Amino acid sequence: MGNFSTRMTIRKQLGYLKFKLVDQLPYQFLRMKGERFREDLKGKTSELPAIAPAGGPAVDVQMLCGKKHLDMGIWASWSLMRFIPSARLVVFSDGTLSEADLGEWRRVIPNLTLISSEANLQRSDEVLKGRYPLLHEWREKNLYHAKFLGFHFHGGSDRIILLDSDVLCFQRPDELIAGLAAPVPVLRWHNDVASCYLGTIPELEAASGHPVPACVNSGFMLAKRWTEEDLKYLNEMFEKLNAASLPIFHFWSEQTYYALTSPRHADAKPFSNKYSIYYGRTNPERVIRHYVGVVKVRPRFYVEGIPILLDQLRAGGL
Repeated sequence: MGNFSTRMTIRKQLGYLKFKLVDQLPYQFLRMKGERFREDLKGKTSELPAIAPAGGPAVDVQMLCGKKHLDMGIWASWSLMRFIPSARLVVFSDGTLSEADLGEWRRVIPNLTLISSEANLQRSDEVLKGRYPLLHEWREKNLYHAKFLGFHFHGGSDRIILLDSDVLCFQRPDELIAGLAAPVPVLRWHNDVASCYLGTIPELEAASGHPVPACVNSGFMLAKRWTEEDLKYLNEMFEKLNAASLPIFHFWSEQTYYALTSPRHADAKPFSNKYSIYYGRTNPERVIRHYVGVVKVRPRFYVEGIPILLDQLRAGGL
């Protein structure tokens, strides 16, 4: 037992060393450049024209955001909603964002609704407490509970767009717009570089009893709004996973559960590769880019992403 424990400790140490040497150290200059660009770009949101409400599908765009990422949230929401001006923006505070912080954001997106963390918790309790015990317990323990539950308890459209504050949209999202036009709600997601789930796909399929799609990332997603039948299904799914000794409160569990809802949608499939997560320089020909929170990607939001949007504006684009 001692030798096994020692080997595991050494493997963890080697893995951490590899992470520092390969995934972090070479990108420290990029990180510093991103911080400098972020500072230089302060106030540039003043160049963004306000999104005037227009006819079309009145879908809710849902975002979880805090004061730390306020500037990112403004750029992210504008970059998408310029293509779907009929959408409504619903921002969920992580507890640090208040109405007092929203002046510039409301100028850019006039139909913004802020859901305070207190209002989110209260509404979630009203829907879940005493009726769906495992969903309620998960809501109490998971940092991103709003994305999987709260988003579905606020707003009015039968489907929702999930938009992370670190996603920028560079081209008209035709696949998303087609999904919005579908007669019944569909599930669309952008592919991650790996399946970041609470268990392996075979484990999840064995516990759930149905196929589970790979690489689902919920940072940019179109999904149905949960109904009472969906909540009942989800609570039962939590019970099955728990009975299989899977870690249902895992940090990554929120997007695992979206992957597990694929049978609850009339049609479930990923967006094309033009929406997928990738490393390296930003390609403005891709429809979106999700600037995930790793040092070799996140700084590019400021170093590459926002300059692309500003160039589009100055060239007379949307």
